[in-house]
Amino acid sequence: MGTLIGSTFRNALCADFNGTDEYMSRTGTLSFRSDTAGAWSMWVRIDNTFAADGVRFIMGLGTSGTNRLIFGVRRIATTGSSTYFTWVTTRGGVTRGYSATTTALAANTWYHVVFQSSGTAYSCSVNGTSQTVTQWTGTAGNTGDWFGDHTGTSPWFTVGTHTQSGSVGANFFEGRMDEFLYLPGRVFTAGEVTEIYNAGVPKNPHKLSFASDVDVWWRFGDSRDSGTTVYDEIGSNDLAMVNMDASNYVAV
Repeated sequence: MGTLIGSTFRNALCADFNGTDEYMSRTGTLSFRSDTAGAWSMWVRIDNTFAADGVRFIMGLGTSGTNRLIFGVRRIATTGSSTYFTWVTTRGGVTRGYSATTTALAANTWYHVVFQSSGTAYSCSVNGTSQTVTQWTGTAGNTGDWFGDHTGTSPWFTVGTHTQSGSVGANFFEGRMDEFLYLPGRVFTAGEVTEIYNAGVPKNPHKLSFASDVDVWWRFGDSRDSGTTVYDEIGSNDLAMVNMDASNYVAV
């Protein structure tokens, strides 16, 4: 997993996004670009829920064509009046949208969320609870299309917004993010989700039972992150900060 930065683990800071123009991006090589299965673990806090239909995106991969996989929070009439974690996949001109509809989100509350694909189906958990996956648009089917399934040139990965046809989209995220982990090639087991959730306290990934499997670790302000770069503490997937600086790192 690489070398732990510093002698002790601490989680004092997170990244705060204004919902207007702030995001992070990576246009270089992504270690997970060709994965057809994998899992993200992240901590997310939204500033506001939606009073009407709307969406704000947490992260996503887009290409110069129409292919994309994006994850965020959404309210849509199809799933009622609550705000839920959500994701959209566009592949080969076909768009499908899904939401995790067991846990409705509240403002100014930290949530641990796992978004993952086995290669054949998506699944999601919030605070250790497995979610019902509700499809709200597109041809019926939980396809599990992951990063490697979304082909296209000039892949562009963003955190805090989404990309489409090679340009940054709207729907910037408003809220805070912390401690992102990526597990390549497989989903988390139920026991691993419980372990990483850790009763609401982010745990040092180097101390997890599956530590050797983790491929990406973004800390969003702790360790060696600067006012221009969020470093991948395990791999080489560093993120460039756009319209952001060190003032965006705030207390958890």
